[in-house]
Amino acid sequence: MEERALTTITKMLRERGHKIDKHEAIGNPLDETRMYSFGGILVIFSEKSRVTDNELQNFISYAADNSYSNGMIVVSMTPASPAVINVVSRYIEDPKNGLLQMFDIRHLQFDITTHRKVPHHRLLNDDEKGLLEKKYPGDQKRIHPLIDCQDAMAKWIGARPTDIIEIMRFSPSAGATPYYRYCVADVKRAR
Repeated sequence: MEERALTTITKMLRERGHKIDKHEAIGNPLDETRMYSFGGILVIFSEKSRVTDNELQNFISYAADNSYSNGMIVVSMTPASPAVINVVSRYIEDPKNGLLQMFDIRHLQFDITTHRKVPHHRLLNDDEKGLLEKKYPGDQKRIHPLIDCQDAMAKWIGARPTDIIEIMRFSPSAGATPYYRYCVADVKRAR
């Protein structure tokens, strides 16, 4: 399972624009983990059945102490608890922090972008955001539907709160049509 997850993570990071040829094992600096470096991005596989919020804080401290400022991906054996997801969401809400993502290992066994029902998602760059703000003046958070940063496709493309995601939808009558979503840390808190 881990090898397939590493392959999926490599593909995901390449699609985000990271130039990654290979990953390197870091050893076991933290108990019950296996760690890899993907071009400055720290990937931690936890062997525990569940990652707690205290363990996640230890992972964050380790990444900061070892200069992994390009981001961190934590892979757990089971889905993360709401408390852990809350820590992740609050952490990436601060733009000074690197991107932190939690994945259940089962969700890294395949590339979700290849599913026929998943439309193409991409992050808008700053110039595109400016053009969109001219086209739709006002608070972008209120204009566009919200998407949680923990949404599967938002995580795949590396979306952070305040990012705007373009989703290309296809319909027989209108053809390919762009649709925009505003990324927030927690959709429930944002309403």
